[in-house]
Amino acid sequence: REMVKIVRKKTNKPIVFNEDSASIDNLEAAFEKGASWGYYEGGKSNYWDGFQSPPTNWAINTDTKKAFFNKVAELIGIRRLL
Repeated sequence: REMVKIVRKKTNKPIVFNEDSASIDNLEAAFEKGASWGYYEGGKSNYWDGFQSPPTNWAINTDTKKAFFNKVAELIGIRRLL
């Protein structure tokens, strides 16, 4: 939250947090301040977890993925998904 505040004082350009950790706190902070936030879930490069490590399993099949998608749903007014 503080970082967004500092950057906004210096420029009116969009603020993008690209491929951040799977921290729900960081997602909430970016959302509250109107910044873009990119989810990064590298997993263990074992196909079953993660989104960015090929081969990729796109299923929402881990607690971290479920927490992320449920929080996004909550932030945009959709009931809990998973």
